[in-house]
Amino acid sequence: MGTKRTYTPLFSCENFKVLKVIGEEVVQVVTSSVDQVDLPAGVQGIQEIIAIDFELINVTDRIFTDKIVKQGTIRKRVQFCDTNGVNRCEFFDIPFTTTAEITGVDPELELEIQNELVLAETDFNLIDPQTIEEQLVFEIKITVSTWTQQRLRICNTNIISYNIITN
Repeated sequence: MGTKRTYTPLFSCENFKVLKVIGEEVVQVVTSSVDQVDLPAGVQGIQEIIAIDFELINVTDRIFTDKIVKQGTIRKRVQFCDTNGVNRCEFFDIPFTTTAEITGVDPELELEIQNELVLAETDFNLIDPQTIEEQLVFEIKITVSTWTQQRLRICNTNIISYNIITN
């Protein structure tokens, strides 16, 4: 009598939940601001601005058919040297609202929205020893994805590969 053998196929298909990109768009926000720096007593003002950096925070999205309305804040960090030679840092929040038109966006879908600040430019002037006036341009890359079921082929073996080296 023979022995009955069972074989596991090398490949099989299984369902996985994966993100599918619906679309991307880069939107531009143009704004201006006048910010007054808080200085301690005895400090007469800003001597030099060392750096101005930005980050995207508190972003919310409202989804419409083929459109996203994005609201949020761009946090500005101003690093400066005061008239006493001390390096200081101060933060200012710039609220914004912008829209992106992306074909395929639907409020009925389960969406994943990613936001990336890809450009931040500023043109600034000191209008007095404590006040910075700026014109700002920001570009935000918006990527919209949705979850879908995909049937993928997977390997059913734990043997990947190996090489035998002989002399």
